[in-house]
Amino acid sequence: MDATQTDAYLRRLGAERPARPTTEVLHELHLRHLRTVPFENLSVHLGEEIVLDEKRLLDKVVGARRGGFCYELNGAFGALLTALGFDVTLLAARVYGDEGRLGIPYDHLALRVRTVDGGDWLADVGFGAHCHLPLAFGERGEQEDPGGTFRIAEAGADAAGVRGGHGAVEAADLDVSQDGRPVYRLEVRPRVLGDFTTGAWWHSTSPASHFARSLVCSRITADGGEDHAQRPAVQGHRAGRDARGAGAGAGRGGARGVPGPVRDRAGRGARRAGRRRRGLNPGPRTRCRTMAHVSDVRHVLVLPDRDAAEEAAQALGERFGVEEEPRLVRDALAGEDDAEDAQWLVVLRDEAERLDPRELDEFAAEWEGWREEP
Repeated sequence: MDATQTDAYLRRLGAERPARPTTEVLHELHLRHLRTVPFENLSVHLGEEIVLDEKRLLDKVVGARRGGFCYELNGAFGALLTALGFDVTLLAARVYGDEGRLGIPYDHLALRVRTVDGGDWLADVGFGAHCHLPLAFGERGEQEDPGGTFRIAEAGADAAGVRGGHGAVEAADLDVSQDGRPVYRLEVRPRVLGDFTTGAWWHSTSPASHFARSLVCSRITADGGEDHAQRPAVQGHRAGRDARGAGAGAGRGGARGVPGPVRDRAGRGARRAGRRRRGLNPGPRTRCRTMAHVSDVRHVLVLPDRDAAEEAAQALGERFGVEEEPRLVRDALAGEDDAEDAQWLVVLRDEAERLDPRELDEFAAEWEGWREEP
């Protein structure tokens, strides 16, 4: 990840480039990531290929302002932390399911992060309803977190009677629990991103995968709660929740099963990609921007920050001969409420329908933005 990509990622989180890779910085970035980048599995149901490649992950999470599931979110976050000077190790885990059964190998990707001030942490921004802050990797007692009471403990033997690490304490598998319930079993052996390709493929395609059976989209809110949208992929089935907050409804759904509200919470980049690939109608919105006073709006350009919005608004007059000054509106649905570089909207009135939407699409893309469908 180069400096430009790193800066773009930090802007996505509403964070400044830190001077040193400290514990305090790690905690801030971890929480910002959970509040800004949604945990979602829309790509599975939109038919989008999931490629575990650093550039592809950055294109999705930063460029398209999308979310993803564990391999994507922790893969991208790990790349960011590495670029900022943290010592990052990718770890594989198997998630506990029904009756305490462990999932497939490479079921989950988590991060072990060491900081310049001696910290050793378990970071995980790709598990849905989980810890808000990194957990102390070497601590074996209870750890209080806004997301619950967590504990990391040495794991016992698995169903085959085998104890991970071949009996060596420093290499033993670790059980991560939340509020007294085991969540996943973590291996301490270092991995690389490509090791998780089979797990990502299985979760994207297998009828036994909860990601293939239901839709989920969630992120942590500023008050510590969870903004969550979850629904089975096939209508008429009731979805339960597993450790990841994903549904356990039956059946396999296609792109037509993606509801508008879920696409909205995943970010406007997700809806835009979905419409272009599948011709989807975005459907009803769960939350509406406060713009009733401009009910005749024809075009809304979504820009990555205020500077881009101001520059684009000024350029609109020169490029398209727009006489009425565009209205600038901060997009309260994107990022944290106090983020300086949260998304901004440029609102254009075009009652005569004189402006070409395709030209506006290309125009917005020059500022790394897009035109939102009315």
